[in-house]
Amino acid sequence: MKPYRVSVRFYPDRGHEKKAIDFLKQLPEKKINRFIVDAVSEKITASPVSLSAGDLDAIREIVKDELRGISFAAPSKKKSSDITELTEEENAANQESVLADMTLSSLDANNVGNNANGLGHLRPLTSA
Repeated sequence: MKPYRVSVRFYPDRGHEKKAIDFLKQLPEKKINRFIVDAVSEKITASPVSLSAGDLDAIREIVKDELRGISFAAPSKKKSSDITELTEEENAANQESVLADMTLSSLDANNVGNNANGLGHLRPLTSA
């Protein structure tokens, strides 16, 4: 696992940060990292960081301001299942299928009871 790295800056013109600079300069270079990790761990243990409702609102407002004007919606690509209109060929085939079904239903209704299986002798259809 890769170690987590962070860059820390201390500003000497800020009183409490100047004290931190002076203290860290006294430590051997190899011990600075361990000191900072231990100090952060102790601070978290002593007083866990929690955000108030006001802090959360301020964070939301900052994020909202930063993201304003940025569009996150990717253009949608039409899938074959999204197409709702039939082509002329599909429409014609659909109409023929519906007409054929209606014609068979009509034939079945006219020929019921002509033989044992109920289909009777089917007459060929003639177009009008």
